[in-house]
Amino acid sequence: MGVNGSPVASVSGVSKEYPGGVTALHELDLEFGSGSVTAVIGANGSGKTSLLRILAGRLEPSTGEVRVFGATGSSRPANVRRRLGFVSQELSLDGELTGRETLCLFAALHGLPRTERRQKIDRFIEGFELGEHAERRVDTYSGGLRRRLHVALGLLHEPDLMLLDEPSAGIDGQGREALWHTIGEQVAREKTAVIVTHDLLEAEKHADRAIVLDGGKLVASGPPAALVAEHAPRTLEVKIAEAPDNQRALVAALETLLGVREVKVEGRQLSIETDAVEQDLNARVVARLEAEGAVVLALELKQPSLALAYQKLTGNTALSLSGSGERRRRSGRKRGKRS
Repeated sequence: MGVNGSPVASVSGVSKEYPGGVTALHELDLEFGSGSVTAVIGANGSGKTSLLRILAGRLEPSTGEVRVFGATGSSRPANVRRRLGFVSQELSLDGELTGRETLCLFAALHGLPRTERRQKIDRFIEGFELGEHAERRVDTYSGGLRRRLHVALGLLHEPDLMLLDEPSAGIDGQGREALWHTIGEQVAREKTAVIVTHDLLEAEKHADRAIVLDGGKLVASGPPAALVAEHAPRTLEVKIAEAPDNQRALVAALETLLGVREVKVEGRQLSIETDAVEQDLNARVVARLEAEGAVVLALELKQPSLALAYQKLTGNTALSLSGSGERRRRSGRKRGKRS
């Protein structure tokens, strides 16, 4: 928490409407305490970046109150701005400078004492594994190296509140580990991180809390493990040769099996939610499907995960499950949800 137990940052009744009547956020109430990592997850257009920009003071909410280190409104005093670090998705780097020169420039802009600059810059170069690239010009960097440097610049002054928009996008596995290690070191020193991410494996592994946005509304908030326990049943995914002629009869037949909670059919794909742990579950499902005239091509038992919880909460297929980029497969929305 902040001074006198207050949160480091909070939004109360915050909404954001853009010209044309597009509502990005709808009456959000959230608090962010010190020494914590909050992952903000949701589909494109769910309001994640708008929330981050409002917290950073880069965007004014349409309604509601924003409080950061006790200051309200988007016009932040200098002492509050110095305690913020905002890393956007947009990369803006001078290709003529080397990586080290870029870090030196930003260290000076942040007002870091000269006596501390060299040691801190060396530490960040090592932390983000830029050592062998530090003396090269930035215009020779790959996209992933540029992204690492971009994030390092945003955290160089070691802000008390780190606001990061997709910091690991385009970074390889080694770079991701370095990034999260650096964030973890800062959080261990009672810093606060709010991170927009499409990578639900990262959120599940590293975040103390995940907040799920859908259509600008908060649909869930809590520790990833708690969200998984409440919203992510074990699911057996089954692919059959042909879409069933009588979908309702097939669903009814499967739902009579012990341990089957719910069955959904989409074309030739069946999703069977189950709390069964018996080893013969697959065999029982196959036997029942064959009795109904279906030919099973493949089965996969998916264990509970934040990805499944996200899908259950929003009706959207999880955006990225393995950190391999910006895969965005969308399924149908739940009835009543915005499209």
